[in-house]
Amino acid sequence: MQTAGVSRTIALVGSGEYLEKSREVDEHLLSLAAGCRGADAEPVKVACLPTAAAGDGERVWRDWSRRGVEWFTGLGADAVAVDVVSAETADDPGLAAEVEQADLVYLSGGKPTMLHEVLDGSRAWSAIQVVLDRGGVLAGCSAGAMVQGAKIAGLRGGGETDGFALLPGTMIIPHFDEWPSLISGLVRRVVGRGHTVVGIDGGTAMVRHGDEHRAVGIGGVEVWGPLGHRRFERELLPAGFIDPIA
Repeated sequence: MQTAGVSRTIALVGSGEYLEKSREVDEHLLSLAAGCRGADAEPVKVACLPTAAAGDGERVWRDWSRRGVEWFTGLGADAVAVDVVSAETADDPGLAAEVEQADLVYLSGGKPTMLHEVLDGSRAWSAIQVVLDRGGVLAGCSAGAMVQGAKIAGLRGGGETDGFALLPGTMIIPHFDEWPSLISGLVRRVVGRGHTVVGIDGGTAMVRHGDEHRAVGIGGVEVWGPLGHRRFERELLPAGFIDPIA
């Protein structure tokens, strides 16, 4: 449950985690995360979770962990890898405690359905809620963005599965500028099914902070919602654009 008076800050990144093209996004997120430290002058604490890549093998997920720590350390943060890569590790009290100590939790990309299955109901997910409730930030790239919606769309034609609904009634489409034919087909398939659909370009995020939603980064955020269809670049979204479709 959210703490009264504390905004939950989430970021949905289209693609490009731990890359130079996402610097603008990540510097913005670090500035937001610094707000939950109060007068504490210590660096922002970042927890990088490679969970979505666990199915690709240990070499792959460890590489994502290494890249995350190197990237955020280079941006001046105190970054650690938290190796939540299975149902067992997601329920490990020590790993959950590491997540809980973070100001910014970053979920890198991979397979969104597996990411949801591993985290759902786990100690690690509860720890993420603690971070959010005290004013910290949850950021997710690609799969890490998709799980924050109410439904996860199969990018290559699979059916919809449940997400965590941090954005109720919403479906997130990452890589929006990168696979035009695939994405255009997906949009046609999901728009009009009762979900607000949010497409996010690479190196770009839609950030919710308090009651505001903002497009941040080098590209755009495209929304099909209750107020219609519109593209946003480096700007606030009008109130109501991300509300669920009635």
